[in-house]
Amino acid sequence: MLTISELARFLRVVPRRIPAKVESLVRAVSGKPPYGFPPDDFDERTGLETASHVKIYKLDSVNGNYVHAQGYVPVPAKIVTQALQAIRADVKNHTFVDLGCGKGRALFVASTFGMQRIIGVEISPSLVRATLDNVARWKSGSDIQVVCADASEWEWPREDLVVFLYNPFDGVILSKVLENLHRSLCAKPRDVWIIYCSASHGRCFESQKWIEETGRVGPCILYHAAVS
Repeated sequence: MLTISELARFLRVVPRRIPAKVESLVRAVSGKPPYGFPPDDFDERTGLETASHVKIYKLDSVNGNYVHAQGYVPVPAKIVTQALQAIRADVKNHTFVDLGCGKGRALFVASTFGMQRIIGVEISPSLVRATLDNVARWKSGSDIQVVCADASEWEWPREDLVVFLYNPFDGVILSKVLENLHRSLCAKPRDVWIIYCSASHGRCFESQKWIEETGRVGPCILYHAAVS
């Protein structure tokens, strides 16, 4: 049974989801794999709770931009690991940022690479609480921070970055995120890598001349910022 607030969110989200549902059906008919991945044993191995899915209308939000977001689905740890291994830089010297971090799975995988500063940005307060519960159980030498904020309004840290996105929002928000990152890089040039997993809105990157694609690993596209 939906609460009144959940029903209101559901009614706001449904019209925006119709094109995506149609695309999913077309992909299924064509034999292409659907969005999402099979479950893995990450939670069993770590004692965390990152596996359970959450529909978008079940989530609270800091503002109305949740209509541009996706519901929570965990990214397979193996995919994050392979993408980080493919980056042609010493990631230990970079700050890891997961936009739309959900329950934090990618943050914990990044910490196994020795990255000292790790930041998760999440628009849903309830998912932030879930991530903080997981952080309290996770033992590593990394500084894991979780910020409850709209990614399109968040101020970028002024250090070398590895940015991870598991298709957290649509092109409206992604375009704003990239514009803000570009402004930040123009103000202070630094080394920035971007991992875009399940890249449903890759066209947003194609229009950004300051970003170059460097490779693909499974469902991930790797980009490098070229701002000097």
